Amino acid sequence: MTAPGIVLDALSLAIGNFRLGPVDVTLGAGEVLVMLGPNGCGKSVTLETIAGFHRPDAGRVLIRGRDVTALPPERRNVGFMVQNFGLFPHLSVAQNVAAAMRGTVGPAPLAGLPRGDVGALLGHFGVARLAARMPQDLSPGEKQRVALARALAAAPDVFLFDEP
Repeated sequence: MTAPGIVLDALSLAIGNFRLGPVDVTLGAGEVLVMLGPNGCGKSVTLETIAGFHRPDAGRVLIRGRDVTALPPERRNVGFMVQNFGLFPHLSVAQNVAAAMRGTVGPAPLAGLPRGDVGALLGHFGVARLAARMPQDLSPGEKQRVALARALAAAPDVFLFDEP
């Protein structure tokens, strides 16, 4: 039996006056969950906690059966596309994607794309011609495609998209 993709087990967190949880969710491998709600209800905080940017006050985060609650973001193998795309402003498009590939092991991020092939990944998203450009020189749509290529480049176990 395959382990669930994500499990939030009685997850609770307080940031200032904001309180989240307890949240209990089990998302099966390959399933998609969409969270809808008004501004300030905790959608982004929940995703950020799964990614490891916040440490919960109580409860656990499991990814593919592994308890990652105490692990830092870089050890969780989570692809996270944030609202503002989070591209490194001092790196070119190609360097942004390549940075996500460093130290990556496992399968290629998409079928047919060889491991470590930045150009092929950029080509898949139609932004190969932008490889040398800096993020500030991209349109919002181009930034979105580059951010998605970077999120996939690391071949993460799960993908989180905050208002994609």
